[in-house]
Amino acid sequence: MSNSEDEKSDQSQSGEQEEEQEEQQEEQSEEEITPEITEKERKKQQKLRRDAERFKEDQDNRGIIYISKVPPFMKPEKVRYIMSQFGEVDRIYLTAESSERKNARKKRGGTKKTCYLDGWVEFKDKKIAKRVALTLNATKVGGNKRNFHAEFIWNIRYLSKFKWNHLTEHKRRKDQTRQDKVRTILSEAKRENDVYMQRVDAAKMITAMENKKKEEKQEKIDTKKTETLARKQLEDLRSKFRQRDTIEDTTPVKQT
Repeated sequence: MSNSEDEKSDQSQSGEQEEEQEEQQEEQSEEEITPEITEKERKKQQKLRRDAERFKEDQDNRGIIYISKVPPFMKPEKVRYIMSQFGEVDRIYLTAESSERKNARKKRGGTKKTCYLDGWVEFKDKKIAKRVALTLNATKVGGNKRNFHAEFIWNIRYLSKFKWNHLTEHKRRKDQTRQDKVRTILSEAKRENDVYMQRVDAAKMITAMENKKKEEKQEKIDTKKTETLARKQLEDLRSKFRQRDTIEDTTPVKQT
């Protein structure tokens, strides 16, 4: 009995050893196949990580100033030219006036140029952005005295911890809000138009019914007038041509 148990235990141990050897061989074969692939992936991941770190560092180093009132009819190119004299400028966004305001000015005989209300300027160095805001705020645009914007006063503020993606997100939400308002206005206008058309159709139907009643009433009146006139004419005719009195025939009848 003990011999059989020993043989079984030896067989089980040998089977486990064989399984371990197979697993080791598979691991070795995988290690031989994948080192080149994993190395490429590791280098790719490192490169992506470095690019992301450089991008984040570049974005963190940028600074944005806010111009609360852009000089009248000053173009974005002119704003970039002025701001670029202090440091490297990347992106500029100016809010244009509404088309209704521009059309109203044109009707009054004003200029056809586009007027910008406010704007944002992104510098690649936030230190320069702070310096520009402190230097230019509450000062004149300056330049040639014949320059249209020479006497205009800058109103500039540095936006701390404000990034360009915040501006794009704000603009997207603003546009979405505007689209929602337009959609709401259009739906209300459509609903009001549908109600109006329903009332118009109802008014047309009521008017048609009233006209039909008037026509029937007028037809009855005309018929009655015609009958009365015909009766009168008949009576007049009878009064003019009276029938003579009948005379009895007294001639005896001959018998055959």
